[in-house]
Amino acid sequence: MQSPLRLDTKKRARSPSLLYALSIPFLRSRFAFGALFFFVILFIFLPLVGVYTSQISILQRGNGVIFTSITLGSSKAPRSPVRIAKASLLYGRTNPIYEKALSTHAEHNKLYNYDMHVLRSRLAKGFSNKLLWLQQLIAVELQKPNEERVEWIMYFDPSAVLLNPRIPLSVFLPPSDNGLDHLQFIFTTASNDFDCNSVLFVHISDSALKTLAKAVVAPMLEPDREWGADKAISALQYVLEQDGHRDAAIYQDARWYNTEMIEDHWIARGGFFQCASREFQGKKWKGVDELLHILESDPHKFSLPLEATVYAKEPQQFWSRIAEAKRVLKVAAERGHDVSKGDLRAEVRTLKVQVELYAFDGVDLSRAIDVLKDSLELE
Repeated sequence: MQSPLRLDTKKRARSPSLLYALSIPFLRSRFAFGALFFFVILFIFLPLVGVYTSQISILQRGNGVIFTSITLGSSKAPRSPVRIAKASLLYGRTNPIYEKALSTHAEHNKLYNYDMHVLRSRLAKGFSNKLLWLQQLIAVELQKPNEERVEWIMYFDPSAVLLNPRIPLSVFLPPSDNGLDHLQFIFTTASNDFDCNSVLFVHISDSALKTLAKAVVAPMLEPDREWGADKAISALQYVLEQDGHRDAAIYQDARWYNTEMIEDHWIARGGFFQCASREFQGKKWKGVDELLHILESDPHKFSLPLEATVYAKEPQQFWSRIAEAKRVLKVAAERGHDVSKGDLRAEVRTLKVQVELYAFDGVDLSRAIDVLKDSLELE
């Protein structure tokens, strides 16, 4: 999935036109108007949303989805204290490969009590179904008491095959005590040749709802812009990369969500996801089909306990680096250094950009942290 906003270690996405276009007052006002329009439409139909979402969930359990029984034996992972749901969409002509791919999530959902919502009917023409679907799900949750709401929704494209049900989704989310309450979106961004940014975490909040509404109207206001293969994700990133919104999103390494293929379709054990291209065909189509047949006959083929995988340490290290970067930036601000003032504004700007746009690159992020710490003479 190649987007014009796809970020990698080559820093292709950093450009003034991308990061600051929305700072133009006129354009900002157009976004505000468009977002207001979509909120009016959304809340006109809000009484129907709960019923509609319930119908979609029922359709997901039926409509030809095959649930393969997976027995994990006596080694069961602990249930997560974080309330998480899943979301995807699959409508139109029946696609048996996509149906089987969705079915690979069944035991994972049962093990960790994840509700999974699959949109089976198109909401609108064009690219916006993914964004509108997430808006609907968030609106439903916001109507519930706080103690009954899910906290995060993980969206994934229907081509995503779940390989290892022993990995809880909570390992990818920020710890509750690291001061990232403002974080609304977690994107996956490839750091090498992996073709997967089809996984997205969304925090249940009114802020996320407003951002999604802005993303729906963004391509309408910029019709001549090249939005790439996944227009919805590109539009969402476009909105989030404006000043004042960039700390609401973070980018993780897509390797965690797309296990490396060996010899076309053989996959190393312990990986979590295998994300095929959105328009896969030919050799890739055959490889995914063969992978699904393997999982049907041997559901444990790629499964390992959490502690035997990279997910036992790497996500925790990721969030620790983010917390340390935030701490160092806070100290810098207290000493009068930010992106616009102070002798260390260049170092501060470098670290902020690294956190906001390139956090998945642990080497560069650690280097930027150390440079600012040395300049501040921090331990």
